Amino acid sequence: MRYLGDRLHAAGLSANVIRLAGHGTTPEDMEGVTWEDWYGSVLAGLDELAAHCSEIVVVGQSMGALLALKLAAEHRERVRGLVLLAPALVTSMPWLPWVTPLIPFVMTVAGDRFRFVGKDGGSDVADDAARAAIPSYTRTPLRAVGQLVRLQEHVRALLPEVQQPILVIHSSQDHTCPLENVAILQRELPNPVRTLILRDSFHVVSIDKDRDVVAAEVTAFVANGCGAGA
Repeated sequence: MRYLGDRLHAAGLSANVIRLAGHGTTPEDMEGVTWEDWYGSVLAGLDELAAHCSEIVVVGQSMGALLALKLAAEHRERVRGLVLLAPALVTSMPWLPWVTPLIPFVMTVAGDRFRFVGKDGGSDVADDAARAAIPSYTRTPLRAVGQLVRLQEHVRALLPEVQQPILVIHSSQDHTCPLENVAILQRELPNPVRTLILRDSFHVVSIDKDRDVVAAEVTAFVANGCGAGA
């Protein structure tokens, strides 16, 4: 998210890029955290930014978009608007919610054998240089996958409570989170959603081939009061 944060800052906007609990260190660190811990990181970031800014727009990518939606539902008076980049309400693995209840059993029976899930080919990024440079784990804890599914279920129930203006940016070539996510938001959020569908990027749209388009659209949305008067 640094590239996008730098672009927002260059446009004269304050930006606070949050490192979520269990991220940016080791996969073992992520194994021990819950989705509530991720949300705690977001709340701390909101408090930090609120000390300097009177209006706040929350930008979340993938799982971060789910946390942004929860934040908006629970803190309407503090969150002016939302930008959701490749939101992860559902993934390209539709069977995932069905197997999640089995994770504790698998961990008990198989032990370390299935503690982590490998990421073959790296992150879902079309730009070769960006994919090579992105700081990401090469494996994901199985427990963290279960936490994502629980967060998805929790946030899905909150969608009717999200009232703020929203910009959704998603790619038609996203191999991680299908375009179905956009349809869910358009159907279940109470207000119309501004949507931009990309054609050249994969999942991590903030750094992929359309990153300049993404940065420009996000900057305009925030700087113009989330579409007020448009």
